[in-house]
Amino acid sequence: MLIPLSSASSETVPVTLASSVTVPPFFLRNLSGSLKPQTAPESQSREMRAHTDMDGLLVDWKAKGRTVELAGSEDVGGSPAWKLKVTEKDGGIDYVYLDKKTWLMVRSTGNHLGATILFGDYRSVDGLTMPFSIDQNSAAGAVRMTLTKVETNIPVDEAEFRMPAVPASKE
Repeated sequence: MLIPLSSASSETVPVTLASSVTVPPFFLRNLSGSLKPQTAPESQSREMRAHTDMDGLLVDWKAKGRTVELAGSEDVGGSPAWKLKVTEKDGGIDYVYLDKKTWLMVRSTGNHLGATILFGDYRSVDGLTMPFSIDQNSAAGAVRMTLTKVETNIPVDEAEFRMPAVPASKE
């Protein structure tokens, strides 16, 4: 799935999402500001794989070792929503909020996510209902993503997901 989105500066940023890629996670920038590509430590890679679930927390929840329970209801953006408590195998807890009329996810929050994410402006794309507005708030700050176009089932070369070569140092 290729998703061009607009950032706060109005530039279009292509984002490619693929659930079948098996390359190890890597970073291009770490907290020290280095642009040198670095493989993520195994513990962080394991955490990223476990919590980067393209299908979401609720699809095949039981097969993925999660438990889900109704935790009540809350108002989200002026509409009533069911609050579901999702407990991971490792005990981590996330909450998913489903609009009571549409059954679409309108909020997701929890200690695994480390953020509150609001979903809106749902549109149909090739038979899938996708949020075109995603607002994420975390300790690191707030990010608003406005999707302008979503394409499904386009070919993506797995090389796009490989860690780039480390540039030769200038000494």
